[in-house]
Amino acid sequence: MARVLTQALLVALLVLVCGGLRAQGSVSERTSVRVRMVDGMPRLCVNGRPEVPHFVFTWPVSALPYAVTRDWRRITYRFVSDFDSPRSSAHFRFRREAMPLTVQIRGTRLRDVTSGTTVPLVWDVIPADAVGKLVSTSNDTLVVKLNTFDPAKRGDLHPLTHNFRLEKDHAYEYTFEVRGDVETVVSPAVFRITPIGTHLMVNCPEMSYSLRQIKLARDAGVRFVTCGYPQNWAPPSDDAAEFELIDSFMRGVIQVNPDALILPRINANAPKWWLKAHPEERMCFDDGKGGFEAFDSASPSSRVYRRDLCDYLERLSRHLSAAFPRHLAGIHVAGQHSGEWFYEKAWRRPLCGYDAGSKAAFGRPVPLPEARRKAEIGPFFDPKGDVYAFSRFQNDEMSDLVADMILALRRGLGDDKMTMAFYGYSWELTSLPNGTAWSGHLSLDRLMGRCRGELDALCGPGSYYDRDWAESGVTMSAAETLSRNGVLWLDEDDTRTCRYPEWQTPTGFCAPRKPNDACRSSDCFERNMAKEAIRGFGSWFMDLPGCGALDFPEMWSRIRDFLPRERELLESGAAYSPEIALVVDEKSHSALGGDWRQELTRPLLYCGHADWSRTGVPYGKYLLADVLRYSPEAKLTVFLSPWYLTSAERRTISGWRREGRAGVRVWCRWSGYLTDEGLSTAAMEETTGFAFTVEDKMNPMPICDASEAWERDEKGVPSVVVRKCGAGWDVYVAKGRIEPELGLRLARLAGCHAYLEKPGAAVVWAAGDWTSVHALEDGPTAVDFGTWGKNVLDLRKGETRLFFRGRER
Repeated sequence: MARVLTQALLVALLVLVCGGLRAQGSVSERTSVRVRMVDGMPRLCVNGRPEVPHFVFTWPVSALPYAVTRDWRRITYRFVSDFDSPRSSAHFRFRREAMPLTVQIRGTRLRDVTSGTTVPLVWDVIPADAVGKLVSTSNDTLVVKLNTFDPAKRGDLHPLTHNFRLEKDHAYEYTFEVRGDVETVVSPAVFRITPIGTHLMVNCPEMSYSLRQIKLARDAGVRFVTCGYPQNWAPPSDDAAEFELIDSFMRGVIQVNPDALILPRINANAPKWWLKAHPEERMCFDDGKGGFEAFDSASPSSRVYRRDLCDYLERLSRHLSAAFPRHLAGIHVAGQHSGEWFYEKAWRRPLCGYDAGSKAAFGRPVPLPEARRKAEIGPFFDPKGDVYAFSRFQNDEMSDLVADMILALRRGLGDDKMTMAFYGYSWELTSLPNGTAWSGHLSLDRLMGRCRGELDALCGPGSYYDRDWAESGVTMSAAETLSRNGVLWLDEDDTRTCRYPEWQTPTGFCAPRKPNDACRSSDCFERNMAKEAIRGFGSWFMDLPGCGALDFPEMWSRIRDFLPRERELLESGAAYSPEIALVVDEKSHSALGGDWRQELTRPLLYCGHADWSRTGVPYGKYLLADVLRYSPEAKLTVFLSPWYLTSAERRTISGWRREGRAGVRVWCRWSGYLTDEGLSTAAMEETTGFAFTVEDKMNPMPICDASEAWERDEKGVPSVVVRKCGAGWDVYVAKGRIEPELGLRLARLAGCHAYLEKPGAAVVWAAGDWTSVHALEDGPTAVDFGTWGKNVLDLRKGETRLFFRGRER
């Protein structure tokens, strides 16, 4: 009798929780979450009040691991099915670094507590290859042998069941016993299988890293949540259940944090059913892949895809806005390469744009791949030619797709929820194999113009260069241009913490080293938070592979302790107004041949912003179009890539010189060299104020007096030339890198305040009365706080300290 009562109470409790969550979703109270200009900066406002814009990001599919030892261990967890699931599956996955191993699992039971029945489970194993094998299933015991892990093999071997049924609102109890011949972990999970994917039953906290990390964030004071939600775009035949999955995920988050404000990250790529129905709308690459083959991306230029996608996004946003008026913060749309709206395969050699949609939208023959890889005029593409035109077309197409999505979201969300997308990696994508020209990210100014007042935020990971422990943690985009235009920038903080399993640490271009302990991992987050607070950014703390990267209290304790200082800084109204402006030109990047990335764009841009971070003088990052529109406001303006300027742009720039404006203008290699008529040293002279000689068209050299040459190359030719002009200075830098020492010297020439006596000891950011110092080395470091005096700080390498009027907070 007692057992029956216990079961009845368990069912009632679980169903009460589930039902209560549904009720929360329908509460009429509505929360406004928008980015508004406050004290000259874009701020994330909740019901009109600015809040510190930190999110926690998790993947709902992150199944929680349980320890496996040599002794039998019994594991039980319970969940309520949030919907009818006629096709369900249960999995066991094993930690790869423990291989080789043998695991035994016995007594597996899935009980429907509501009905008192047992759900039958039939086991299978995938994949059947050299990773391992299922030895036996005799006597109700699974025996699995796993071979030594080979990192080259992307798959793994895991037992699963398939095609059992779960009933809506029924409570379930999942039990099994496990042991292994070596200590390891096993991750059990129950999934729902739908026509649009396989999805974890996430409303079970004992089963999900996601919910556990959201709870840690809640306790640290972070209530904004963003998750990579599953593909919801259902075929018309299944539209009745289109939003069941995301509704369930939303309720799972609210269950853990009733005060959560949730920004779902929506996969906007075309689902498989859509691609099957529209095979001619797929992307096509110069290596023959795509088109009618099974490459799973629709062309960004496909008008059919855009129409159907925007219809879906408007439908989804309208639904979520109505179903979760209190808890929905807005929507983040993601798609193309890694969800970041640069073209698929852009980090590799294939070029896209050979699909029917691109050809139709371009309206003329698409240039051949060999033409797109080889510059036509010196290092550049001809501004009047088809290759340059197609580069601008591809960038505009991606920008317009993002703009179309943002406007569709706004129609569905109304005026009180935020919109966001990845876009604008002006610095980061300069290291692409084929060059930035084919990235799709070179129309940020166009995007802001189309979405003015409708776009709240853009985002991207912290640069994959110089982001390790005790490094600068630089940002990918022209973030200060965004701020001046009322758009908030958010850093995706996917720091590789000490909790990353070795086999899940990425390789290749995005393989920064992991901090090797909890303190160093927390150092990275604290460094980034200080930079973001000073510059007026937001961020999310991201468990990138869904492996529990944020599942350690030490990190959240540091965040909890840092947040009050951030709130104080926010409430002080300090606006970031740096004395150095780093400027890039989008159309010039479309004109540069990709074979110049190693010699020029990588050292000057991709690596260069880390050099500037070491000068001890805070800087901002801008687009040339923005600077020309509002004219330079900084004391030192560094024009990194104005290679291709129109005659009107050159007249504006030369007008600054004729007016004798104050400040230092730094012109980097080839500034103004490309015109509509070809290469022109006369145009360079109009742009920079220097005359040039041309012995090698790849390297025009400035003519100068001996006293004007700050540096010379190994042949004695001037490589840095400085000339007084009215109340200001013009500088031409002929080499491909501006080292921290040169950057600091230029800053001092411009009269900028230098916080460090020598470059390289620390990274310093400052706004109003606030200063952050991130130590790049151990030992005493002299810091000049200006009005607030000088101080010698005893710094621990990797630590970050925040100061108000020269005093530590």
